[in-house]
Amino acid sequence: VAKKPDSALKSFLSGGVGGICVVVVGHPLDLIKVRMQTGGIAGASGSVLGIFANTFRSEGMRGLYRGVSAPLLAVSPIFAISF
Repeated sequence: VAKKPDSALKSFLSGGVGGICVVVVGHPLDLIKVRMQTGGIAGASGSVLGIFANTFRSEGMRGLYRGVSAPLLAVSPIFAISF
């Protein structure tokens, strides 16, 4: 029995969703990395957990996803095409 090939649309959408998941999981860590490289936030310890805690305390959950729109717009189509 021959297997029916997946549709191109299904593969495209699957790649796009995968790209969104990558950004949603990785963006807070990237934000912390950038803040560590640029001197962090005043009053935060230099550790990953210290910067995470200070960001979450001062800006809330939205602060961890500040600037996420640009990576979403850039990465999702790349994953969709290459999936």
